[in-house]
Parts: sequence; structure tokens; C-alpha cells
Amino acid sequence: ELGLFDYLEIIKNPMDLTTVKNKCETKQYQDVFDFAYDMRLIWRNCITYNQDGCVVVDIAKRYQKLFEERFSRILSQCV
Repeated sequence: ELGLFDYLEIIKNPMDLTTVKNKCETKQYQDVFDFAYDMRLIWRNCITYNQDGCVVVDIAKRYQKLFEERFSRILSQCV
């Protein structure tokens, strides 16, 4: 649909927010670390596929940082 015909050639393990949402709703994650792995994979794939300096990469990096900050806070509350 978006014309990303080479995406699967470059990204070997695709992940997206809809898949994460569905996995949460169907309780497919064994723990928070499995969830975090998929979230990190989304940002890593985006940064890998798109060119540095692209607005999409900048947004992915901001969301990645925000996720890591909030995930770290949640983990620190559990200890």
C-alpha cells in the first residue's frame, strides 16, 4: 500500500504497533521484557529502513527515548 516493496528484503523481523496491541489483548506476552523487545524492534526497524535525518527516523528516535524512560520508571517501581 505504501510502496515499500523492498521492506522485507531489508527488515528480516517486522513488527508494528497493531501487532503489539493484538499481542497484549490476547495475552501473548510472557512478561514485560517480551513486550519491550517488540517495542524496541519497532524503533530499530524504522531507523534501519529509513534514511538518517528523515522525519520518520527523528520521530522514531523520540518515541524510542520516551519508551525507554517510561519503561525504566516502571521497572524501578517493581523492585
